[in-house]
Amino acid sequence: MQLVGYINDLEKARDAVDSAAELLFNEANSLREEYWEKAIADDEKARYSFNVTRQGTTIRIRWARLTPLRKAGGGIDRVVPKYLPLNKGESYPPAKFKDASQRELALIELYEGQLIWLRDELRKNRAIRQALSLRITHLRKQL
Repeated sequence: MQLVGYINDLEKARDAVDSAAELLFNEANSLREEYWEKAIADDEKARYSFNVTRQGTTIRIRWARLTPLRKAGGGIDRVVPKYLPLNKGESYPPAKFKDASQRELALIELYEGQLIWLRDELRKNRAIRQALSLRITHLRKQL
């Protein structure tokens, strides 16, 4: 058996898994932009939003309450996200969004359903990547 060829194929599989994660990352960002457009439609105030971040090979999708920081004169300097704690599993229940309007809560529930699926797929994707990376490392030590 050609161990080097096998390792190369495992590396290609890992790259394919990373490429699939990138598709999920792009989908989550598209949903974020779509959510934000709907949340601020008709000059509504949006109290909640979610962000999509990448930390190394990990991709996180988190909801946050948007808190305005005021200037000394009373104007808004900037808005700071305060991240909500994630429930066990991969979801945020509606009770976490305490002061959301009915319209905003309906939007959150609509998008959270899609985000649950994305978080679950990202978790599975990272588990597959980790298994491949561990196998590659183990096999390289045998060379």
